[in-house]
Amino acid sequence: MLNSLNSLISQGIEILKKSGIESPRLDAELLFSHVLGLNRYDLYIKNIDPSLSDPRLRDEYFQLLKRRASGEPIAYLIGEKEFWSRSFKVGPGCLIPRPETELLIEVSLQFIEKTQALAPAILDLGTGSGCIAITLFLELSGIGIERARIYASDISEEALKIAQTNAKFHGAQKAIHFIRTNWLTAFKPRSFDLIVSNPPYISESDFELLAKDVRDYEPQLALLGGHDGLYYIKKTLEGASLLLKDRGALIMEIGYDQHEDIIRYLESAESLFSNIEIRKDLSGIERVVFLKK
Repeated sequence: MLNSLNSLISQGIEILKKSGIESPRLDAELLFSHVLGLNRYDLYIKNIDPSLSDPRLRDEYFQLLKRRASGEPIAYLIGEKEFWSRSFKVGPGCLIPRPETELLIEVSLQFIEKTQALAPAILDLGTGSGCIAITLFLELSGIGIERARIYASDISEEALKIAQTNAKFHGAQKAIHFIRTNWLTAFKPRSFDLIVSNPPYISESDFELLAKDVRDYEPQLALLGGHDGLYYIKKTLEGASLLLKDRGALIMEIGYDQHEDIIRYLESAESLFSNIEIRKDLSGIERVVFLKK
């Protein structure tokens, strides 16, 4: 039957394959389940035959396939992305969360547990979708640290709206203070126990090499870190030491080839950080810099 589930999925796969999409089956299934309002895994276990005869659903599915084939990110098309096993709303105004960014959460939780702080003050600098701040709040609450004071900042009004929507969805809207500001300018010295950030760190040359669905669709404001990719990293290194309390920490994501430049910069500058560590992600790439004041 032309409009059977397998037929529609197969048609989607062929459309995406011809356009060079790396995961055509996964994307076709995600788009079709999104149109039906189902979890992807429910496609094959629920009776969806009555829905398949609705021409409006089929038209919506093929329109989404067309947009995905042109390069539009799957996360923007379905409006969400998983991070730390939770779903977060995303849109063109914010960066799509990446699995490697979960290392920021892991290192941050380790630091806070080690300090035994009951009400740590935390800043998520450049919050985007809010996935870092919200995840930290939920995970800390889960281990009994319910009085954490969490601030999430971004210069993008659109990103902050998405982050606030996510906070409400996850029940964190009263626990996180969202602030629109240009990087570190809105904060007073010695305000935070922890600053965590996934700053823009893509260099101009690397930007041209990014996949089309990143380069042409995700906000450049959240990606580009100046000529060498280090502009916002250096701004954060310079400002964070002033904003951190004694024994506070900066935990920041960095690019795949930037750790040596960062170490050299810290060694040449009058750094107030007493401890410098580089943490690798699951792919063995130097992904997170951990600095303790």
